Amino acid sequence: NPTLAYFESMASAILFGGWNGKQRFNDVWRLDMVKWKWEKITFGDGTVCAPRTDHSAAVWKSNHQTGKDTMIVFGGSVEGKMGSSSSSDIWALDSDCDDWRWSRIQILGPSPPPRTSHGAVIVGEGKSAKMIIVGGTDATKG
Repeated sequence: NPTLAYFESMASAILFGGWNGKQRFNDVWRLDMVKWKWEKITFGDGTVCAPRTDHSAAVWKSNHQTGKDTMIVFGGSVEGKMGSSSSSDIWALDSDCDDWRWSRIQILGPSPPPRTSHGAVIVGEGKSAKMIIVGGTDATKG
């Protein structure tokens, strides 16, 4: 199951991840909702979020003054050393003038345990925003 998040600043829907029943994906697609045209996003620096499915993604207004959108991805089902495993990592997808970048977010303090099939929402904007994670399961329970 991929995620689809709306970037208001670009009038675009961003599709990330998912799987085809055999492998997980980490591709990113942008649907321009003015032209109604899909575009596959490419990354120049080589840093990408690991392939995953059943993760969550929410859009964060990371800069209140500019209206910049950042997609935050949490958890999901990833390929581990022993097959499928749940993840608790957090990634940010940013775009500045179509220069797309992934960055892994390092969390200080307690964080939710690894999970899949959960929901997430971001409340607030800028540095005062909070991400709320709800429900889910781990990869051992499906």
